[in-house]
Amino acid sequence: MNFGTFHFRQADRTLWRDSGRVHMTAKARDLFACLVAANGRFVSKAEIMAAVWPDIHVLPDNIKVLVHEIRSVLEEDARNPRFIRSEAGLGYAFVPEGLTPRPVAAEDRTHGVFLNRNRELAVLAEAFEDVRAGSSRVVILNGERGIGKTALCDVFLRLAAAGTPLRTIRVQCRETSAEPHPLVPLADLVQRLEGPSSSADGFQTDVPAPAWALVRAPGRMPSPTVSALTAELRAMLDAFACEMPLIVVLEDLQWADTAAHRIVGQLARTETAGKWLMIATMCAGGLVDGKAESLQRLMRSTSRARTFDLEPLTSAQVARYLDARFGPDRLTDLISPLHDLTGGNPSMMVAAVDGLIENGVLPAHSDDPSPGFDTDAMVKVLPYVLRDAMSRQIDRLDPDARALLEAASLVGTDITASAVAEVAGADVAHVAQVLASLAPRGCMLRPSANGGVTSHGPDKAYRFRHPMYAHLLAERASVVHRFRATQRLPRPAGRKARLD
Repeated sequence: MNFGTFHFRQADRTLWRDSGRVHMTAKARDLFACLVAANGRFVSKAEIMAAVWPDIHVLPDNIKVLVHEIRSVLEEDARNPRFIRSEAGLGYAFVPEGLTPRPVAAEDRTHGVFLNRNRELAVLAEAFEDVRAGSSRVVILNGERGIGKTALCDVFLRLAAAGTPLRTIRVQCRETSAEPHPLVPLADLVQRLEGPSSSADGFQTDVPAPAWALVRAPGRMPSPTVSALTAELRAMLDAFACEMPLIVVLEDLQWADTAAHRIVGQLARTETAGKWLMIATMCAGGLVDGKAESLQRLMRSTSRARTFDLEPLTSAQVARYLDARFGPDRLTDLISPLHDLTGGNPSMMVAAVDGLIENGVLPAHSDDPSPGFDTDAMVKVLPYVLRDAMSRQIDRLDPDARALLEAASLVGTDITASAVAEVAGADVAHVAQVLASLAPRGCMLRPSANGGVTSHGPDKAYRFRHPMYAHLLAERASVVHRFRATQRLPRPAGRKARLD
């Protein structure tokens, strides 16, 4: 990259002026490479610390020291910068003279969340280090919708690209009402590997893929085996990444067919010399059919893969997010209600805070001089701010799980499988399985101590995390569910049930 009288080589992180190399310390070069790779976007302090000091904890003031070093080398005045811009709450941006910083995209406004995802970033970074050393790796990220899987991958890709020249391919598995066409997302990946990459060298793999050609033209010959498809895909990945590392992000694997799950599992079980990393994201929670069993087998069988669940944020992590966005200890009274209402779901948490800002309850900028905030007003507004987000969350549920939760909204405060089964007209064991799969996700249901015992065994009890969930679900409940719910209510003595 050329700017002013300087030239920066991203490949070896060296800065040149005219024909002479300019000296910078190793960490300053790392920081400058991180800013250059962001292409004019503001890079948060959390991202910088994860890129420059991935394995150790340092104070944020270290960033200022390196920025000062870079500015000295570039001979610029911090009061009138030509190259390095800074803005409170956003971080730093490398913007050559004459250009303006790129606006912060909506997905980048959640930068505070990643103060709480350092462990997950470290797992991905460790896997990528193995890849750079010459060993393929597969990482499987499991977590509910809105937990931050895609955002985590976005940040990791930016950090990895800031430190190493690499290629990336992203493949999206699509949700369909019918059974998914076999192997569509992986066939898309094969097609991307067969064509030129997005890099300047126009690399193209010469590895043939006859088995995958049969997948694209079904019916003419016997279908290829999973083993044959896996072997061809592995060979193509190895060839594509023989010179430059490759990161493949395979999103929403839960919507792919079971054959695709098996291929990902086989790729994970066999380590090769290819310099590629596959990150597969999925949301297994709430699925109770054969697809869920397929995903569970995948997670159990991939002993060589790094598999972990992206957990909801704790109250302490919510506090760190609020501190990062609005300043230390300014919204202490909001931590508990915000965590209770969102269940620690990062997407809902950010939506709630953005909604409070849009409604004028919170300031739009972190440097607002207000000494305090009306917490009571914020708590009252929160459920209404999140109503649309809650509705979208309900819409994304599996239809069977959604129908059972609609029935659950009519049974009272404490929800048990036997009560829901009675209202829904469903099998108790099936209802218990669905409720048990939903509760650990934390956003709609939470365990209650008021369970009981039935002929089927212990009858665990749950409660909705917030009455707004019950209200929204009850609005959708069918007439049949409503009638069955009324039949469960105790009647005054001497009166018989009537159906008008």
